[in-house]
Amino acid sequence: MGLGRLCYNGKLIAAAIRHSSDMNNNQFTSLIGSDGSTMASRASDEEYIYFSLAQNVFSGKRDVQSIMNAVSSEFFEKMKKRY
Repeated sequence: MGLGRLCYNGKLIAAAIRHSSDMNNNQFTSLIGSDGSTMASRASDEEYIYFSLAQNVFSGKRDVQSIMNAVSSEFFEKMKKRY
């Protein structure tokens, strides 16, 4: 039993590109789209069937490594405060 391995999913990529393009074209950063869409509604629009979803939205960095470093730092700082 258990869950399958993580893998690339074209439907989720399409939903993410839609939201990323919306934020870029309209110059904002938010979990909610300019059209009121949510992560769940964007996934459903792509006919992605899910049990659970999560998303991260980040701006202000120029490359993937900078984002990963910042996200990792924020995560570890929150964990230190929590435990």
